[in-house]
Amino acid sequence: MKKFDKIIIVCVLLISLFGFLYLRYIKEDNFNDKKAIISIDGEIYKTVELTKDTEETIELDTEFGKNTIKLYKQGADIIDADCPDKVCVEDGFIDKPGEILVCLPNKVVIEIIGEKEDELDDTSY
Repeated sequence: MKKFDKIIIVCVLLISLFGFLYLRYIKEDNFNDKKAIISIDGEIYKTVELTKDTEETIELDTEFGKNTIKLYKQGADIIDADCPDKVCVEDGFIDKPGEILVCLPNKVVIEIIGEKEDELDDTSY
């Protein structure tokens, strides 16, 4: 192995390490203005600002049915529902602005709002 090869390998490893550290520790989720809006039958039930300290479980018991919603610092999840198909529970966790969880039989909607990060999707290449 030549000296130049060793320099290139060290540079690539350093660039990889700095990239990992940047993504892991410096570029955390933007918690500014990130909120979860919970609506029941088209009416806003509650708006929760998602901060680093957010961890809350909300029990909804309405005329349409029961839902259990878990709010985290990153997003939201419907962890239990009494609807027959439980599609809303299977949909899983949402954390990006614009994502929505819906329980149609119980008329519950959870939406994450805030500034969207500039991300490339699969069709942006």
